[in-house]
Order: sequence, then C-alpha cells, then structure tokens
Amino acid sequence: MCRLYGAHLADGKQWPQAAAAYLLAGAVPQAIDAFVRAADWRTAMALASDQAASGFSEQAVHDTAVRASAILADHHRFADAAAVLLDYAGAHEDAVALLVRGSHWAEAMRCAHLHRRADLIETTVIPGVDAALDTLLEDVEETTTSFATKVARLRQARATPLEVLAAAHVEMRAGSGEAPDNVDVMSDTASMASQFTTFTGTATNASTAMTGSTARRASKARMKKKEEKRRIRGKKGSIYEEAYLVDSVAKLIDRVRALQPSVRSLCLALIQFGRPRAAQQVHSALRRLVLLVLDDADWVFDGQRVQLQFGESGIPVPVPADTNSFGASSQPRHPKPVLPTLEWTISALV
Repeated sequence: MCRLYGAHLADGKQWPQAAAAYLLAGAVPQAIDAFVRAADWRTAMALASDQAASGFSEQAVHDTAVRASAILADHHRFADAAAVLLDYAGAHEDAVALLVRGSHWAEAMRCAHLHRRADLIETTVIPGVDAALDTLLEDVEETTTSFATKVARLRQARATPLEVLAAAHVEMRAGSGEAPDNVDVMSDTASMASQFTTFTGTATNASTAMTGSTARRASKARMKKKEEKRRIRGKKGSIYEEAYLVDSVAKLIDRVRALQPSVRSLCLALIQFGRPRAAQQVHSALRRLVLLVLDDADWVFDGQRVQLQFGESGIPVPVPADTNSFGASSQPRHPKPVLPTLEWTISALV
C-alpha cells in the first residue's frame, strides 16, 4: 500500500511525500529517485551510497550524483550542485563552473586549489569574474538611471494637485464617450477640490445608488477592466500614476539590496586577482546608488498622498481608508521596503 501511495504521490509530482512513502515501503531505489527530484540531494546520496540497502553500483551512485546536480542547478542552487559533483562524481571542472555560475568566487577558488586544479582559475574563474563585472556594472547603472527617472517623475506627479488629476480623468472619459450616466462633468470636477485637499487624511467614501440594469452592470464591468489596465500601466497623468511610481521605486530598492552581497564578493575576488581599480569602480557605483536611495526613500514613502480609484459614479474617489486594530482609520499606503545599508562596503575601497 505504501508503494502504491508513493507512486500516486509521484504522479502528482509531490516528491518529498512520495520519497517518504517509498521509504516506508522499503522501495529504496524509488525513494532515492524521489529525493533527487525533490532536490534533497543529501538524503538521496546517503541512501545511494549505502550499497547494501540500495543495490547501487559505483556507476549508479555517480549517475545519481550527476542527475541530482542538474536538478539543483535548475533550482539555482549552484553551491549544492557543485558539492554533490565534487563528493560523488569527482567532476572538478563542472563543479567549479557551477560555482562560477552562482558567483561563489571564494568557494570556486578554494575548490580549484584544494583539488590541485589551479588551471581552472585561469580557464573558468577569471573569465567568470570578468563577465560578472560587466553584468554588475550594467545592472547598477541601469538601476541608478531607473531610480532617478522614477523619482523625478514622482516629483512631477506630486506637484499636480489631486483635484486636478481627478478633473482631468473625468474630462478624458467624457471626451472618449465613456462618461457615466447622470454625471455633470463640469459640476462634478469643480466640486472635487473639497474631497482631495489632504495628503494624509482620512478618505472620503463616496457612494452612489447601484442600478439593477444588466446593461449598466456590463458597462461598468468593461469600464472597470479598462481602469485596471490603466492602473497597471501607470499612465502618466493618470489618477493611478503616483501609486504606480511608488510601487516601482519599491521594486528598484529591492534590486539594490540584492546587488549588495554580489558586489562585495566580486570586489574581494577582483582584489585577489590584482584588479583593485576594477573593484573600486563597481564598489563606488553601487555605493553612490545606495546613498541616492537613502536620500530619497523617506520622501517617496512617507509623503504618499490619498490614493484615487475609479468610483461607481464614474468620477475618481479616494480609496477607502483602512481600519487598524486600534480602530483608527488611515489612507492605505505602500509600505516602505527594507532599505539598503552601507554594511556591505569595503572601507579600504571608499
């Protein structure tokens, strides 16, 4: 029954559960295969190496290690993929190449020297470092440009009063023939100033009567889809632009944080290969970007204004306020992401 249950789980690609079921059934080869597919290479190789239990030959153990390494590499677990090759297949060249793919420079050099394959430093590690340097410089430059552009655009967006954005949105819909029924564009846009005079305040909930007409519901559904597309695109001058830009800046900050450990490890490798100027170049580029982010982050996230959304009446209204556990209501805002730090820097390169 456990063997059949394991096969059922394997058909559903539930590999960790299938491996356990096969172990209970005493089906060790099937369990090893499931552990390999689950990327649990240590358990798989522990079982495979017990030749009395698994019945595996040395060649089968070797082949299992190669399969496990390929699956781990597909999961971007390059350090593990290299380790299984080194421990069970003796594939030094492939292992060092995997470490280079994962930017594990120190480990790649350690393994090359440990296994007396210093030639791999010249043929594999150094070319990988050069390629990573070019890639990281491009990433830092692109991120810097994108961040500066988004913040500059956000400054322009916040310079436009919310009532002006709302009025422009209604006029645009009226000009496209999408104005809702029973809405006086001029009177409604003129009265919007009273709704959007606060940057932090409690949202004003606008409500209108719902119609039972199927045609009106279908029309509203179509308009809602169009508004959602406009919101996602973050069209310049739209009521959704500010929220879109804040979200874009948050994603860029996440990218900056992800670059920090990569740049530090690369700088150490460059120094070790006698290239301090190249290390200083990429180090300085990322440091400038981090300082730029730290200078603007508070303004971007603490200065968020009332968010607008498409109301049922066809005019923009504030997004309904959130109520927290203390009963206080406030305008929903994009949370400030975890900011990058300067802890990754190498003081000797500053």
